[in-house]
Amino acid sequence: VPMTSAYAVYQVASSPSVHESYLVHQPMHQGSQGAIALSADGTTITLQAGYVYQVSYMTHAYADHTFGIIPVTQGEADQRVTSIAYGTPGANTWLNVCGNYLVPAECDTTLQFSLHAPDSGSVSGLGGILSIVRVAAL
Repeated sequence: VPMTSAYAVYQVASSPSVHESYLVHQPMHQGSQGAIALSADGTTITLQAGYVYQVSYMTHAYADHTFGIIPVTQGEADQRVTSIAYGTPGANTWLNVCGNYLVPAECDTTLQFSLHAPDSGSVSGLGGILSIVRVAAL
């Protein structure tokens, strides 16, 4: 049986109000036939069971210390695909982080993306893109 394509592209819609919080996304393009769904609050993406998905993200911000994105799958932080950029303390540096990884969704699987910044640092001008493509059946 041929697999129909499913994809979604989201942009970062707003900055979290605390130093470790989930990014809020809004849809830009979607052709997922329900295979990829964004929650009403924009923080959680659900992937339909039975497929492998390629997840790619690029996030940027001004930060005066460390700035990072921690992907969270099924409620568990995945340190293997975490991206962290290091700025100069007090310099408010433009930083970019990115990641690309596969998610085998054996059951309906949730994804969230946590912003990480030290309590003493500030992050502003947060933006970015998240792309999810269904690439194979399990």
